[in-house]
Amino acid sequence: MKKLLLNACLAAAAFWANDSGAMNGYPNDYSSEERSSVYEISGVKELDISSSGDRGEIDVQYLVQHAKFPNVETLIADLRSAFKMIYRSPVVVYAANEQSLIKWNRFPKVKELTLKLDGEFEEVRRSLCETLRYDFGLYTEITEIPQIDTLEELDMSNLDLIAIPESIQNLSNLRLLDLSNNSLEKLPESIGDLRNLELLDLSNNSFTKLPESIGNLTKLKSLNLGANDDNENGNCLMSLPDSMGNLENLEELNLTACSISEIPDHIGNLKNLKTLILEFNPLLDLPDSIGNLVNLETLDLTDCPVQKVPESIGNLKNLKYFYLNDDVILPPTVRNLEKLEPGRLKELEKQIKDESSDQ
Repeated sequence: MKKLLLNACLAAAAFWANDSGAMNGYPNDYSSEERSSVYEISGVKELDISSSGDRGEIDVQYLVQHAKFPNVETLIADLRSAFKMIYRSPVVVYAANEQSLIKWNRFPKVKELTLKLDGEFEEVRRSLCETLRYDFGLYTEITEIPQIDTLEELDMSNLDLIAIPESIQNLSNLRLLDLSNNSLEKLPESIGDLRNLELLDLSNNSFTKLPESIGNLTKLKSLNLGANDDNENGNCLMSLPDSMGNLENLEELNLTACSISEIPDHIGNLKNLKTLILEFNPLLDLPDSIGNLVNLETLDLTDCPVQKVPESIGNLKNLKYFYLNDDVILPPTVRNLEKLEPGRLKELEKQIKDESSDQ
């Protein structure tokens, strides 16, 4: 067996807590490891313990407390099953104590962790907030990320997070971090400690600036700071830190709708860059250093008020896809871009202005 699905077991466990004894949390003998035998499920490589709103008979919380999964590499959980949550209503108490936490050492080989927001949990939380006028917003505050030495991929997208805990620095082996579609306004300086990070997705948040420590991510290959296709409201960065010039292994940079008005000269340091997306930004021009991006294959300036591009654009001899508005003035060096998709160079010909011939 490679995959084990235990969806919604937490929801079932919480909703049976409707008698006076269970109102104080899970029964003591139900969560006491000393009274239970630890058993091993050795064949499972993918484990889903997230709640789906259905009802199940297995108590997943009990299972992850008292079972070992030595070969699990991919783990899917929701906030209720992964972190210390308070969940109160007139009929339910979901105890936020040590017994209700996943024992992360049960998963010694986990490499991928996906966290999801439980829709049912969110619906009840909002209802309680309206009824009791009490802030049950703890679900948005992940104050600690468990230190999992083997973890390589962490998906925390679509969780409505407002902050990232400093403890993220403990995930030293992390290669992929997805924080897209949250309500984040800043990155902690500790983000720079993730020296093995290769993919960082920060799209659709509320960042106004990036920490200088982001320049420490020298293994980074993909950085997404933009808006998704169906959302033109991206981060409001306005400018990029100088340290980004250190990201010499970067291959993809998405800055869609980031309110950036100027591209710094250090963009030319990113010599391995293959994709640069700048659409929907108030850019008026590009630096001459753009010509240093000799490996660039895609350059997107769609809906940017760029008036003209520098002559150095002709150095981008690997460019295949070049998108910009029809009124942008192009230098004759654009004719050097022989790898452009078929017919594109002919389309751009009407925008080329040979200044010497105008004299």
